[in-house]
Amino acid sequence: MKHTLLFLLLIASFNVFAQNWASLPEESRAVLAPLESSWDSFDSGKQTQLLNGVKKWQTLSPEAKENVNQRFQKWQQLSPERRQELRQKMQAFKQLSPEKQQKMKQNLSQFNRLPSTKRQELRQKFQNLSPAQKRALKHKFKNR
Repeated sequence: MKHTLLFLLLIASFNVFAQNWASLPEESRAVLAPLESSWDSFDSGKQTQLLNGVKKWQTLSPEAKENVNQRFQKWQQLSPERRQELRQKMQAFKQLSPEKQQKMKQNLSQFNRLPSTKRQELRQKFQNLSPAQKRALKHKFKNR
């Protein structure tokens, strides 16, 4: 009973810190405008996360903002299934050790520095592998 009461108080305290849409600064409302109709349904944790994102957004250069907008448009064009797949991959990445995360970032950076023709050639080679060969290759790189 004590635990249940404590849990309910904890949940209630989260909602105390939630902000209603009208109380947000004008700059934040402008950035978050697409979320206005959903804002009050977000818990305080989600609202805080979004407000932190607004702060980051406001510090970006115009070029960086354009890059973010382009990436977001690409994200919106993905199917819900593909988005879910990418979310799962990101979760798996976050669960890796910091060392493995760093190694994967280095590998990606190295790959991205290759000429586009070489990157395309490597992608095509990978696509032509059998599922067993792909698993073996992924396993090899995962354990490096």
